[in-house]
Order: sequence, then C-alpha cells, then structure tokens
Amino acid sequence: MFQPIDLLRETYDHEDLITRVTSLKNLLAVVLTEQQPTPQFVKDWHTLLENSLLLGLQLDANLQSMLLLAALPCSWQPFITTQASVVGLTVEMLIAHILQEDILHSGTTSSSVANTPCAQ
Repeated sequence: MFQPIDLLRETYDHEDLITRVTSLKNLLAVVLTEQQPTPQFVKDWHTLLENSLLLGLQLDANLQSMLLLAALPCSWQPFITTQASVVGLTVEMLIAHILQEDILHSGTTSSSVANTPCAQ
C-alpha cells in the first residue's frame, strides 16, 4: 500500500537534474529580511523544502536545519548560535523555536541591522 508521500512522488516525480537544481537554488535563495513577516517566511521556506524533498533531493535532517538557520539574518545571530548547538534538532522543532523567537522580539527590530543572512 502506498504512503501519501510515495503516491505524491510517483505522481509528480521529476527525475531530471535541471528541475532538482532549480528547486535547490530556490530553497537556498529564500532568506528572511527584517521587513518580512517571519511566519510567512517560514511557510514559504518549508514549502520549498517539501518540494525539494518530493523531487528526490537527499537532504538529511541536520542539513535541513542548517539551511534554515543560514536563511536567518545577522540580527538573529544569538538565536542561530543557540539553536546550532541543540542535539537532535529537527526542522519542525526549529520552526517552532523561530516562531517563538519572533513573538518574543516583535517590535524590537533595528533599522541598522543588515538584511542578509549570516555566514556560519
């Protein structure tokens, strides 16, 4: 019996390299800016991740978490550092932590903070 993910893969599977490269580029290109609502960023990023996985990209849980942390701006550096040290961090856990952090720091953004992601 097919699992839902298997059925989706069989129905929408795109084996060609160009499609997978484009999907990975799209995932890597999405970064959170100071002006963007964090919940919308998280939703968009997670959709791109799911699409990449459905296309057959092999991104283990650790790499998925690292990609999401790398998409956060420099103003999130203390958060990034803390989360990077969490053992067994999953994307779902990280998303929940990001949304909590956003609520805690809403209204405390500085206009002098860069909008680019931080290099790890």
